[in-house]
Amino acid sequence: MCAVCVKEDIRQHRLESIPAILEHDYRIPTHYRSMDWKVSQSIAPCLDTARGLCLVGPVGVGKTTNLCLLARDWLVRWAKEAEVSDRDIASYRAQDRLAENTWRFISFPAFVMEIQDAWRREETEDTAYARLKRVATIPRLVIDDLGAEKLTDYVRQATYFLINEREQWDRTTYITSNFPLRDLDRQLDCRISSRIAGMCDIKAFKGEDLRLRKPFEKEL
Repeated sequence: MCAVCVKEDIRQHRLESIPAILEHDYRIPTHYRSMDWKVSQSIAPCLDTARGLCLVGPVGVGKTTNLCLLARDWLVRWAKEAEVSDRDIASYRAQDRLAENTWRFISFPAFVMEIQDAWRREETEDTAYARLKRVATIPRLVIDDLGAEKLTDYVRQATYFLINEREQWDRTTYITSNFPLRDLDRQLDCRISSRIAGMCDIKAFKGEDLRLRKPFEKEL
């Protein structure tokens, strides 16, 4: 098979792999993977920058949806436009898995419960620290619902570790929170909110709770 044909075959394979990558590698929840929506024009330019983004605002205004759509659009762009290298051709469909491991979605309250459970169980193979460190190294991380978790000294320490690691190593971080930054300052720690402000653009989302909108109301 000619090199051009192989490149097209690889690109097609990438496109076909998008649903599986979103589910198994990015861990985007089912609810958001099935949405046929477009990302808000106010955050679409984030695809072209490594700078992070923090979306704040009340519940149900589309913060989580938009960050999941951003991850999807990044992956689609990669599948269509990323250069197919000679190494990709040599390994054919076993090309580099960089795109599959580029993004990760975590619900922060659930993640906190996970690492607390690992800490209480004193797991030796996959410790709470190991889990925190692993998530801290993901190139593009979506931290959903920051500030909703039960606050303890351990939670504050774990949150500071994660945010500080990502800021120090310039890893792109996307955050959603129901709290404005000044409230996160009081809710968590001023060192955490300072680092978020330093590595993320802060955008406030407003509006009604879209989850409560009935289908027929869209026509009113």
